[in-house]
Amino acid sequence: MADIVAPTDEQLDALVAPYLEHQPSGLAFAIGYASPQIPGNAGIYLKGSLIDQYWRPMTLDGDALFEIASVSKTFTATLFACLVAKYVDQNPTLGDFFEDPPRLRIGRQFYGIRIADLLSYTSGLPADNDKAFGPPYWPRPYTVPGMCGFLAMTDYQPVDSGAAYTYSNLGFALAAAATQRMADIPDASFVELMRRYVFGPLGMTRSTFFGRTDIARLPLGHVYSSPTAYTATAPGWPGFPAYNGAGGVVTTPRDMMTWLQFNMGMLVDDGLSPLLARLQTPATAVTTAAGAQLGLGWFLSPPDTPVPLIWKDGQIAGCNSYVLFQQSAAPGSAASQAGVFVLTNASGIKTAKGKEVVAALAHDVLTLMQGGTAPAEHPAWTETVGRLPPM
Repeated sequence: MADIVAPTDEQLDALVAPYLEHQPSGLAFAIGYASPQIPGNAGIYLKGSLIDQYWRPMTLDGDALFEIASVSKTFTATLFACLVAKYVDQNPTLGDFFEDPPRLRIGRQFYGIRIADLLSYTSGLPADNDKAFGPPYWPRPYTVPGMCGFLAMTDYQPVDSGAAYTYSNLGFALAAAATQRMADIPDASFVELMRRYVFGPLGMTRSTFFGRTDIARLPLGHVYSSPTAYTATAPGWPGFPAYNGAGGVVTTPRDMMTWLQFNMGMLVDDGLSPLLARLQTPATAVTTAAGAQLGLGWFLSPPDTPVPLIWKDGQIAGCNSYVLFQQSAAPGSAASQAGVFVLTNASGIKTAKGKEVVAALAHDVLTLMQGGTAPAEHPAWTETVGRLPPM
């Protein structure tokens, strides 16, 4: 395996410059890179600028808040794995948590879906990354009781649960709702459980969910319709808080570095590392059409890939995120040798080749860390899918 080197600021400047030239004010990139082979093990690169909801300048630093959209799914999967290890001695299904007690009901046709299938993109629920699956008129805010009420009335029947790939945001929303009943903590919310079992043990003190965030601390986001045309947009998504488990995490570059290093197996005595083996190995024999394997929350490169990778992306209006790292030979026991995250407060930015910019940047930075000099040709199985659909 090649030696890993830290990318230089000059190299990173060259990668982000074309996008900042088109929007010199109000667009920011946070790029984190980590490896046990580089001095200090990690670095965070910040470039651009932020403005708040009233168009006033904000500080771009390691504590600036970014929405991360569908990268939130990796947090939901980690919480599930943690609670199963602590409280649930089985492979639970939705019926284990929604049949009794009857406070929140969903249709019985969903009871047989395993929570692990929800988290490995094999739920049998509709693919909803382009079109939301829900009631004709969504209440706002859309709550967990509202979501469950819809699922109690719909006649939709799951298709091939556990046997076919579909990218379902609803699946992660349901998994998050189920976690509220896994822990032996009466009336604990999903947000409270995440703070207790994931954010807290990892020291991610600035991380939270959209509905728990002071709107004044969130930067203004932008939606791009072309490389040079963009409009400002309000933060958040109308499906919150019901869909917090699918895309609601708000975090900072510093905390995101902690998340990257945790998943790379670089943190010591965090108490959660034994979960990485289950999260980062194939949870099913099912693959995407392009051959990517499916972990819990994560996508894994095909088994014959020379340097196996793990990744997850996220996008809603006004934000885009990507996490990418080399797969460890023994997740939880041996550290990954290189990893990257990219955060930005814009959605829809594409490269000249039509790739999502955060994905292209992450792969290019990883190439630089592995000693490459030219932007990589990104294989088809790395195509991004982590969108929360417009509503």
